[in-house]
Amino acid sequence: MRGVSPMKYRKKTVYKAFRITRQSRWKFKDWPEWLRPLWFENSTEPEVGVPTLDGYKVAFLGDWIVLDNGGDYSVWNDAIFKSVFEVVKQ
Repeated sequence: MRGVSPMKYRKKTVYKAFRITRQSRWKFKDWPEWLRPLWFENSTEPEVGVPTLDGYKVAFLGDWIVLDNGGDYSVWNDAIFKSVFEVVKQ
């Protein structure tokens, strides 16, 4: 199409995320409500088993568990998470 400039778009989706750390891993009361069911499904400590669309993934200490708007979990390592996501100011 002549005269039309390509445009760039950014998703306006807000995700829920929680980082598994040495401290947070063992404090169930600190886990957000949406993540608490995974506490009981965990079979390898201190890692957390996470059901994803691609099968079960393991969240290691330092990883982020993300819940999208469709209710699906994903696991991100810290470096990639920080390059993809930004904090939403409330």
